[in-house]
Amino acid sequence: MKRLLFMTLFVLMATPAAASDRFAQIDSNADQAIDWPEFEAAMPQIKKKAFDLIDTDKNGRISREEWNAFGMSHGKHSMGPAAGNAPAPSGDAARPLIQPPTK
Repeated sequence: MKRLLFMTLFVLMATPAAASDRFAQIDSNADQAIDWPEFEAAMPQIKKKAFDLIDTDKNGRISREEWNAFGMSHGKHSMGPAAGNAPAPSGDAARPLIQPPTK
């Protein structure tokens, strides 16, 4: 489960520019922090456990520093097709890590 969570967040933060842009997109009130309602609105398929994992100081908000530190500590610069270090997935591996719930 943790591996899936890390891989999911890795995909969301695949490159430094994308991670920074994604932070700004999620920070809907532009206060330079992401709170749980902003995170949940942007990524409803991801559980609060992921938010809590990134919020290392446990203040209920993800700072840009926490966001970047999480990305750096989970290999956003050195893993996956985005960095050119792995072939593009095929078959089962090409399926999305997170899918919207079905009704």
